[in-house]
Amino acid sequence: MAQPVNQIPLAPAAPAPAQAPAPARTFLATCVEELNPNTVSEFESQAKWKEIAAVGTIVAFIALAIGAFILTGIFLSPIYLPLAGISSLLLAPTVLSYYNKFHQESEFAKKQAAKHTEIQRHYQDLTAKTSVQIQEILLQKGINWLQIPGMTQANPQKLDEIKPLIARHLYWEGQIQASEKQKQDQQTKLRDLRAGNFEENRGNIYKTSQEILESERSIADAKLICGFINAVLRKPSFVGGMSDVGTMSTLSTGERLVAGALGDASANQLFAFNNRAIQPLTQDDVTRMNVAQLGQRIVAAMA
Repeated sequence: MAQPVNQIPLAPAAPAPAQAPAPARTFLATCVEELNPNTVSEFESQAKWKEIAAVGTIVAFIALAIGAFILTGIFLSPIYLPLAGISSLLLAPTVLSYYNKFHQESEFAKKQAAKHTEIQRHYQDLTAKTSVQIQEILLQKGINWLQIPGMTQANPQKLDEIKPLIARHLYWEGQIQASEKQKQDQQTKLRDLRAGNFEENRGNIYKTSQEILESERSIADAKLICGFINAVLRKPSFVGGMSDVGTMSTLSTGERLVAGALGDASANQLFAFNNRAIQPLTQDDVTRMNVAQLGQRIVAAMA
């Protein structure tokens, strides 16, 4: 009988090469990329198609409901028409949820398109400014340009590199001012309502009071975001985004007040740093401090 042939054992498969980590990306690089005009057109396109999807969902539902009634009446006994109606009613909440989802996504895309349009406008204005004018703008934001890493008297043109950050800073300054104006208008309205017939105005007084609380939160959020950008201006090499420094509270002003009344010590915290050794920024901090002071606090947390 033939002897078995000796076989050389197969070598173990080589391990797959480790996937290279994604290259580090600075916040400044993201700002530069979003200056591309296509950014606005992409958001506008998203808004358009999401709105079409929202309307299409309702139209399709109505068409199917009518079709179901017609087919039921033609091919089945009329006694089944109530069943078709009940089926349509049962489907209506699902259809409405899809409509709301598409509509909200469309509104979000519209806001993003408007936001980036405004940022790009600020950037275009900055491109016409001299280095001396940019230095003055930075001083207005509490920043000495020579204290920014990489900046030197010998090369002031290097300031051009951080103009995308300045443009974003200007945008959020505008958001702060708009929210403050909105709050002032609401406070004036509230005073007028209280000066009138309280019983007749009770509902509007409550609604306006809630709107003032929402405006206060909008102001605080805009100041924190602007403070983060102010911090990045002080350290343009920072890699990541705001979430890499800390987390903004998701509590509304009303929820924060209720939680505080129930003894939640963290209710007043608006921004908790990832480095737990650094004290969180509270509502009182954000209200009291200006954007430059917030920037100084945040930049200290950028490792």
